[in-house]
Amino acid sequence: MNKLVHMALVATALVGIAACEDQPDPAFRDGILIGEVTFTPTDTNAGIHPSNVVLADEGNPFRNVEISLEGKFEIEANGSNAAAFYGWATVLARQPTGEHQFFAASNLAQMFQNREVDNRDLETVREMAIAAYQSVLDNFPNSVTFDESGTVSFPLAPPSYFGIVDLGGTPQGGWIEIQTADGQTTVVRID
Repeated sequence: MNKLVHMALVATALVGIAACEDQPDPAFRDGILIGEVTFTPTDTNAGIHPSNVVLADEGNPFRNVEISLEGKFEIEANGSNAAAFYGWATVLARQPTGEHQFFAASNLAQMFQNREVDNRDLETVREMAIAAYQSVLDNFPNSVTFDESGTVSFPLAPPSYFGIVDLGGTPQGGWIEIQTADGQTTVVRID
């Protein structure tokens, strides 16, 4: 699996996310203009399981909001990467799953890659994204996400591994790349 496959997985999930939209104005979520939310790191553990510090972060517009299943996908589809990060990190703190961790990591990575944070915070956000992807590998190694039909699942360990590599990091914990019988590259953990 390479970066193109990683991006295809995220794009496939986002297509399904767009179908979940049910509010009249997707730019607003719980009175928050989600396209204009920005991110300034206040704690490098925010959005990285098992930390719950994001729930106390005053920059997090969702810290006092219950986010529904549809809501987290709506924020992902219509909000800034910062809003999506805060949404996923908030639900991760309340309901730890690999999917929540993966999408928090992906939005941190997008903020870094698109230079959506102050220059002095870029390296911090890159390191947070690496740590968030590593958390998928460490804490949720068998987690999956689903396509828009909800019936086809995709493992999250490979795109997390390659997300770390794409950010210039080195995956930890005995993960290695292997070729499958059909010639695809994936990852497995060697204990």
